[in-house]
Amino acid sequence: MIRLNLIEAADGLDSSAVVQPINVASQKTQEGGKKKNLLTIVVAAATVIVVGLSSMVVFGVPKALEAFIPTIVLDVLGIEHSADTLVVDMAAVTKTGSAGSMAEQRGAGDAKIQASAKTSVASFVAEVQPTIFEKAKRTSYKDYLPLEKIQYQKASLGQFISFIQTATPDDIGFSNLVFEAPNFYYVRGVADAPLVQRSFLERLKSVSVDYRTPQIPENAPATDITAFGSIKLEHVNVSMPVNEFLAADSVDAELAKFKALDASGKMKISGLAKPETENFGTYKRLTYTVKAVSDFAQVHAFILAWKESPLRLGVRRAVLERRGKDIAITFILDAFVKP
Repeated sequence: MIRLNLIEAADGLDSSAVVQPINVASQKTQEGGKKKNLLTIVVAAATVIVVGLSSMVVFGVPKALEAFIPTIVLDVLGIEHSADTLVVDMAAVTKTGSAGSMAEQRGAGDAKIQASAKTSVASFVAEVQPTIFEKAKRTSYKDYLPLEKIQYQKASLGQFISFIQTATPDDIGFSNLVFEAPNFYYVRGVADAPLVQRSFLERLKSVSVDYRTPQIPENAPATDITAFGSIKLEHVNVSMPVNEFLAADSVDAELAKFKALDASGKMKISGLAKPETENFGTYKRLTYTVKAVSDFAQVHAFILAWKESPLRLGVRRAVLERRGKDIAITFILDAFVKP
């Protein structure tokens, strides 16, 4: 009986009452679409906010928005804004009839902002002292300015040539003396006796830094003199009497003064006509290969006269070579000229 009733109940079902299956995939798709739309809206909103903040960081806050964005927010974000954001006094707004029109109030606010800006600029100028722009102290030759290098060359070459003049006895003869800025030297010669050779080299070592002698062959004479190093310099004043590059039309006059340093007139100086030119933008360097022939005493006097002169001409390299009874001299001479 129970079975028959179940069958009859089943037969009595209307076909229209059959439950349709649910499309789970379609429902998930709809939910995913909603999530995507929500994500797109969030990303777009974030992009607008980032772009807006970036533009305010670069260009500042528009005046129309300054009154609505709290100053502390602008300060935290590092966004520039007026020194005094115009604060609207509600009491003043309600009294537009007695205090004047909105245009007048806006004008008063702008005047206040401009006055604040002027005060800020004045405070900044007062705080910035000229001492913070002073040039750094230069203690190395490679950091010196061109005219400072000339002064250093005068000191180092003058000291080296004076040492050779005073420390060399008559029984030593040199075949080569070379100086190169800032203070490098090379000497080559021969002494009459080993004791004279050792004495001279010890003197040279005492006034040098990084003093060296090459390894001498076993069969070399004990009187051979070969040494190189750097002359020792202390407390060199590198300031020029005239701290200015030469004008182009004054170079010839400067070279004439250099040649006139030869008081004897016997050095036969040449090579002051056709320089090599290097353009460094803010100045030009004219390099002359100057030749002369003389004895050592005249060369010594000439170099000391150049050292004490105010001439803005530098000797970057000096080579003295024995030529019979005379000395052949080569100076690499520099002149720094305004462009």
